[in-house]
Amino acid sequence: LSNARYDEGQTLQVNGSGTPPDLLLGHTLNRLLLGDEETVQLQGCYSSSGSDSESYLPPVPPDRRRSKEHRSRANVRQSAFGLPPTPKVVMGACFSKIFNQCPLNIQCSASWIHSETKEQHILIGASEGIYSLNLNELHEATLRRVCFRPCSWMYVYKDTLMAIQGRTTHLYRHSLISLHSANLTNRLSSLPLDRLPAKILPRRLAISCRVANTKGCTRCCVALNPFHGHRFLAVAISTGILLMQWYEPLQKFLRIKLVECTMPSLIPVFEMFIPVEHQYPVVCCGVRAEPSGKHVVFDYIDLNITETSFSKPHLLNLPLLDVSAVQQLQKDVVLVAHGDKVKLVNFKGKLKSSRYAPAEFEFPFKIERIVCLSDSVLAFHKYGMQGRSFIDSKITQDIEDKSQEYRVIGSDRLIVLESHRQVDSTQSDNQNAVNLYILSGHESM
Repeated sequence: LSNARYDEGQTLQVNGSGTPPDLLLGHTLNRLLLGDEETVQLQGCYSSSGSDSESYLPPVPPDRRRSKEHRSRANVRQSAFGLPPTPKVVMGACFSKIFNQCPLNIQCSASWIHSETKEQHILIGASEGIYSLNLNELHEATLRRVCFRPCSWMYVYKDTLMAIQGRTTHLYRHSLISLHSANLTNRLSSLPLDRLPAKILPRRLAISCRVANTKGCTRCCVALNPFHGHRFLAVAISTGILLMQWYEPLQKFLRIKLVECTMPSLIPVFEMFIPVEHQYPVVCCGVRAEPSGKHVVFDYIDLNITETSFSKPHLLNLPLLDVSAVQQLQKDVVLVAHGDKVKLVNFKGKLKSSRYAPAEFEFPFKIERIVCLSDSVLAFHKYGMQGRSFIDSKITQDIEDKSQEYRVIGSDRLIVLESHRQVDSTQSDNQNAVNLYILSGHESM
């Protein structure tokens, strides 16, 4: 793949010592390009030539002399976020670039659909703050800063954003509609209200709120109870785990209880499981390997009691696994990914019966991130992604591009990735800048 080009007049550089701008302009994109530097597509799918455009150009009407196939391709209806839909075929996934040469130090991302305008946004959590990219305005390629505090984790539900932010970390709650209000954004550019304490602000201007008793929080996770529909948020703090639950009339998470326990400074895993017999979830804080190597053992913190220990004493001798994903799929099915393997186990860590479907998958690379679909699992690695079917373990998707290194930064509604090209250490042309992509064409048929 050739080097990606960008217009220096359209891209604002961020110096290491300076303050990042509130507005970042990237490369203008108004279409999905297959087979070139804009999109890395699976081998075996069709490709068409294309190049980076320096400015937005309106689509040219198709020539009447073109064939019927070309005319039908030119009239394809665009999707909701400004990109033409990728054909839903086997091996049809691709990385679609949405922003070029982003200089931010990105930590996480989330997607949000504006309840009033129905526009889809990608929220970028970075060391420089929270930025928003409107996917319905990709031709502008503009990242707008909506919050100044550094962000390391975020979760969006309806029009509410929960985020771990600050140099001394706290859990914050934001109103996304207020953050994206045009009038309010203009006022924030001259008067940074989000830096002021919430106590001295009028309630109508308090678009962000710091959740009480969350100072120094390190990890958060969210789980939905499929049996009674309750949505839980668990927050790891130094004295234990704070459990919160979504309360629909107030449109926010409310505190339920604090389970006191001694938390380690580094938590390898922080995911909630929903047992059928319990009212509240249990939190998995680690995965250990059994001596046989076939099964695993979970470190649980039971949120149904007021005090608990981080790990049972007789389990401390078992080695901790360097897991890349732990996720509950069904009532008694948990996916565990570590190294190059993905296992389906029950709550006790025993490998599920493989009479009808495989319970273990092995990939030819070290797994860095897992995304589960209804019928397959997507395993991301340093140079791309591979999908496997839950039914027969056959490869459903395969993307590999060793000229760039990829990293998944968010996978809630949209799978968002960042990439940077492998360059020589002697080169210094914007090495820290990354390109942003979304994965498309991977949905179940």
